[in-house]
Formats: sequence, C-alpha cells, structure tokens
Amino acid sequence: MPELEHLRNFAAAARRGGFNVPFFRLDGNAGEYRRTGKTNTAAMNGQKLACDPVDAMTGWQKFEKKIPVYQIGRVADGYQPPPREELGDLNEFEWENGKDPWTRIDLLPFWDVESREVLLFSASNKGSRDAVAQLVEAYINNIEAHPEDLNKVPLVELEADSYINNHGKRIFYPVFSILDWVERPAAVRRILPPPVKMLELTAVPTAVPATPPSPAKSEPRAPAAAKSKPKRSGKSDMDDEIPF
Repeated sequence: MPELEHLRNFAAAARRGGFNVPFFRLDGNAGEYRRTGKTNTAAMNGQKLACDPVDAMTGWQKFEKKIPVYQIGRVADGYQPPPREELGDLNEFEWENGKDPWTRIDLLPFWDVESREVLLFSASNKGSRDAVAQLVEAYINNIEAHPEDLNKVPLVELEADSYINNHGKRIFYPVFSILDWVERPAAVRRILPPPVKMLELTAVPTAVPATPPSPAKSEPRAPAAAKSKPKRSGKSDMDDEIPF
C-alpha cells in the first residue's frame, strides 16, 4: 500500500534524520584524516579500522543552512544516482559563490575493532572516491577467490599518498592499506542510507462532482524496470574542500 510506504519513510526519516554516526575524511591539503565535527578532531593517520564494503553508498549531497540533504542509496541494492539535472537547483545565478550546491559523494562505513564505534568515510573528490572504489574492488576479489570468507571484511590502516598537480601544488589522496581479513561481528551496527523517496502531499478536493465518474478499470501493474579502477588525474579536483 502506498500509504504504508509513505508512513515507513516518514518514520525512518524522523528516527534517523541522517546517519547519526561520526563522519571522517582526508584533508587533501594537509594529508590528514580527521573527523568532521567540532570534537575529537585529532589526526587519525595510522589508525586501524575494519570496513563494510558491502554497505558502500553513492549519490548526491548538498547543504541547506549547514544541514546535509542526501539523494543517496546503497550500491549493493542496485541504486543508481539520478542525473544531476533531476535534482533541481539549476539556476547558476542562485548558486552561492557560483558553486553547484549538489556534490557527487560516496560513503563507506568503517568500525573500530575494539570499541565497535562506527564511522562513515566521506568521499567527495576524485582521489577519495577512487580509494573507496579500490577497497570495494579488493573486497569483491577476495570473496571471488575465497568464497568461504563471505563474512570477512578488510582491516585497513589509514594512510595517504600525494602528487603534484598542474599548478605545482601537492595534493594528498587516501590509501587504505589492507592488513588482514576479519570476521564481522553481528553486533556491529549496520549503516543504511536515509530514505531516498520524499513524501509527496497531494491536496484532496472537497467538492463532490454532481455525477460521479464511472470507476476506471484496473490495469495490470507493469513490471518494474530492471534496474574500474579509475585513473588518477593530475587535475586539481581534490583541492575542493568538503563543506562540513
């Protein structure tokens, strides 16, 4: 029933409001991993975290009054981000500082093997998104080579490398060095994306027509449509700061 789907989306959105876990990212200028909040922002380089590649998410993000708005879904569910032109905000004259408010983003859940704390790695530039893709690819390759490791996930060390861009500036990008493959405890929280579908409220007319129309014949439901390692570029797209 459509009504139940709307209610379910509402309840999930009201309960989560987002992800309710800390985010972290790599500062492409300093080469340091840090949480994006205002507390516990010490550099995380060298920290060892386990990762959930199967829960990788991709899509779009923008900020409204410093609050993130997402159009994002879980890759393993077959989610495909909508084209940019379907997101609205197309009038470039209304963009703040002339910058597109929508940013392509990948999110990858990590967790501390000792404390079980879950964190989300935010990848919104080419170098970070490449690192996420490579780690997901490594997970796939391991499962294909060792089917018995289906419940094992990579334990990585947070490292960084760098290159000099076309403007002579040093740019850092993430490197997730796989140390081992570890069993994933069931008690570790799984991170799911916020509901993608938005609630649509339609006004119901109160006037009753003089002659009610004859009921339309029900029509059969149409079947639902079925829904590489990127090369590193010398461009300076990794200079962009993520507006957390």
